[in-house]
Amino acid sequence: MARIERNSPCSCGSGKKYKHCHGDPALLNAQQAPRVETVYRFTSIVFTPELSSGTTRLVVNGSLFIGSVECLFLMILEPLDGGNWRIQQFGWKNNKPKRFNAEALGKTLIEGVLSSLQALTVKAEVDTTQALSQASAVKWIQQHDAGPCTPYTVSYRPRLLQIISPDWSTLWDRIETRLDADPQLEVSGFSPQTVKNALASLRPVFGHEWVEAVYQRALGKKEALMNAALTPEVSPDWFPAFHLAVLANGVLCSDPALHYLVDLGLAIATLESFKGRQALLDQVKRTPALHHQLCLAAELHVRKLAANADEAGNIIASLKQQEYLIHTFAVDGAALAENLKTQLAKAADNAGASKIPLVAHIILERNSWYDPEHDTQTLALMDSLASELPASISAVVLGRRFIDANGGHVKRQTQKILVNKQAAVPVDIADLAELFISNDNVLHPPCLNSGIYFLLRGE
Repeated sequence: MARIERNSPCSCGSGKKYKHCHGDPALLNAQQAPRVETVYRFTSIVFTPELSSGTTRLVVNGSLFIGSVECLFLMILEPLDGGNWRIQQFGWKNNKPKRFNAEALGKTLIEGVLSSLQALTVKAEVDTTQALSQASAVKWIQQHDAGPCTPYTVSYRPRLLQIISPDWSTLWDRIETRLDADPQLEVSGFSPQTVKNALASLRPVFGHEWVEAVYQRALGKKEALMNAALTPEVSPDWFPAFHLAVLANGVLCSDPALHYLVDLGLAIATLESFKGRQALLDQVKRTPALHHQLCLAAELHVRKLAANADEAGNIIASLKQQEYLIHTFAVDGAALAENLKTQLAKAADNAGASKIPLVAHIILERNSWYDPEHDTQTLALMDSLASELPASISAVVLGRRFIDANGGHVKRQTQKILVNKQAAVPVDIADLAELFISNDNVLHPPCLNSGIYFLLRGE
């Protein structure tokens, strides 16, 4: 066979010179060499604002592995209409691959990022996994003539929890950049500025060290990761640590949990001039479930009914020249009778020999739809326990906190007031009804309770 000159047209018909086609030594070596696996992964996806234009940028760091060689890359995306993105900037941070199809690689990486950013959105109105509770909600709507059911949309990005966990020290910076730049982050019923102000109040209270410590205790690991799963079953102190972590990870887009975060932040800001503010903050950091107590204190403070808080975080309220010591706690449906007895005993011990009437304020807490039948059972159980109340508890107030379809502030509704007839310090039920008046009597179903909603379903 005649030798093909290097500058001659390649015999394959490509139109290229032989030296740039099948005569290229690199290509010949590649054809003879064994195939090398090429994979990529994203190590960080961060929303960040473009200050000059006021738009969003998505900064993506990742690695391209060609066999054992790791090539680090940085990719910056900008949003297009319709939820799409395009590459604004791309660069290699160390080893640039010698031969690769830039267009094909870019398309692959964008598709990978979009897959991670794909939000799973569920409308509570059509949720079949909660059929029993949904039927109860519809029944409640009919009974209260509340009009048609407005869907409550829950949206999150579960795949973002699968990328490499960020460093804990970046938690609050990541949250703040998301507030400025993530177009899908929404807390219905609140303006973006209100959300930013509320979360800014949370930062000095729940710093990244505190959130990390909650994860370490709950998971029993010194090196707890920010993208680890934290649920009520794993830790009763999961709120707000888990919600702040997934917010920093870019996971939560629209969810009832965000309303609880915002409401807690607004309550902390409202209590700026409250005499017992620090005692409440100290207690809520030790026992995060006391966020219900802190939010109640903010409500009473606005109404000029909250005078102070004791060292244990109990609210000292004043109405018609009568002081009340309010101890708030939450109970759920699991082992309800035992939980109620335990918490009531703690409340009694907490009051000690106080001459101020003690009111046990119970929040019925569940990770599901509002189920009136469940509440009916709980109220009946409390009636049966009324005769067993210790004399140090003057009254028990049962209520719930929830989000309705309009969003905005967390609603608080008082459902029953029980006066202890054997109390050492008697109280007037009419005064308690005024003190614990519901903060919103106009509801827009469906109503969702305090648990984070997306954990009820898989991807």
